[in-house]
Amino acid sequence: MAMNDILDQLSEKLDCKHYGSYLASICVFHEDSRPSLMVYPDTYRCLSCGAFGKTQDLLNKLSNTMLLRTNTKQDFTNPFSRWLRNDTVSEVCRKSHNLMTNQPSLAQYLHKRGIAHPEQYGIGYRDDWYTFPITDQDNAIIGAVARANADTNTSKSKYVLPKDQDPNLLYIPDWKLIDTASTVYLTFGILDALSLVIMGYPAMSTTTGKRIDPSALDWLRKKIIIIPDEGEIPDAMNIAKHLGWRGEVKKINYPDGTKDISGIFNSTRQLIPSILG
Repeated sequence: MAMNDILDQLSEKLDCKHYGSYLASICVFHEDSRPSLMVYPDTYRCLSCGAFGKTQDLLNKLSNTMLLRTNTKQDFTNPFSRWLRNDTVSEVCRKSHNLMTNQPSLAQYLHKRGIAHPEQYGIGYRDDWYTFPITDQDNAIIGAVARANADTNTSKSKYVLPKDQDPNLLYIPDWKLIDTASTVYLTFGILDALSLVIMGYPAMSTTTGKRIDPSALDWLRKKIIIIPDEGEIPDAMNIAKHLGWRGEVKKINYPDGTKDISGIFNSTRQLIPSILG
């Protein structure tokens, strides 16, 4: 089924807004007051409750049955739902950062990915999730991303956001690098951007993978080189097209055993300067 066909059909069945390449809908899997279900041609994901699956399966369910809004917490609970009951996002990030700083062994998975000193970037750890603060140019925390610890966390959702957080916020580990550069790099993965920043490159990442509204980059009047993971070049090209003169896609022939910049950084990081030029 063509991309537009499946989204058009779902737009008639969901309480949503159609943004061309994706839908933003009130989630049908839990009680939702603002659109938190992101539906793409291939997959859907709820940024609040963590529901995830194939878009065709969602269409089949909505077409064949009346899908009831049921709470899926027995299968998955967004950790931010617990953390934000008594704390702000900023406090959540601070507390989890303090925990990992005081217990360095909690960063073992990040160390395996080549991130030797995650505490330098405000990264924290809590309840089997790594937390990454999203900051503005004044270093004020305006959002966060949580990433499952791949060694021990069996969650179906690799990344989660706080409920109602803007899905187009950018993760920028080092604002100084961005501010002083004439060309910056955009990745679709948190660890990809962090890997580049550790090597001194001005890099940032989307917080919802390859799904970002290009208008979220309107404020950045600089050359933006998008570095897609293996298989994501068409999505990167579509974003670059909307950026006009600012957009460029770096097509990388990933070495065997790698599929993204983080993988290269962790295994053969000496290749990165020659790859990026």
